[in-house]
Amino acid sequence: MSDDTLYLEHIIERCERVARSIASGRDEFYDSEEKQDAIIRNIEVIGEAAREAIASVDWRAVCGMRDVLIHN
Repeated sequence: MSDDTLYLEHIIERCERVARSIASGRDEFYDSEEKQDAIIRNIEVIGEAAREAIASVDWRAVCGMRDVLIHN
């Protein structure tokens, strides 16, 4: 397995976690700081893995959301 494959697997896993976390709806998301923190952390991991993965992809655009959440 290449390193890129491992990073991409991490991205998919974290996307699936986010999808499960938001499945219960917007109100539950807004009412739960823990859920918000968990989703932000998953987006952070997605961004970090994306930076290390395939260089030909415009990861700067992909990572923008991660940067906003972490640094702002």
